[in-house]
Amino acid sequence: MCRYDRLRRRVDKQPAIDAYNKASDAFNEAADIINENPDAYAQDVFDTMNEMADVLNQHQALLESDEEIDQEKLDQMIEWYGTVEDWVADVRSELEI
Repeated sequence: MCRYDRLRRRVDKQPAIDAYNKASDAFNEAADIINENPDAYAQDVFDTMNEMADVLNQHQALLESDEEIDQEKLDQMIEWYGTVEDWVADVRSELEI
């Protein structure tokens, strides 16, 4: 394969990076609120929060790396960031903020 073909097929990570940043910022705000008053939340909220934090950290490392990611994986990541934002919206709704 010639170099041009490889470059042409290279996938742009920027949309996923932008979606990650938005979801991560929202997640961090919700996590800070939850951590300020941990007795007010059920264990499943902490479990979900910790699972999301782990995945966000994995995605951050992947997005910051030079590793190539195929478009399908990037699309899945972006879709998952929407799930994070939905969770944050649910937390905000419960807190009425």
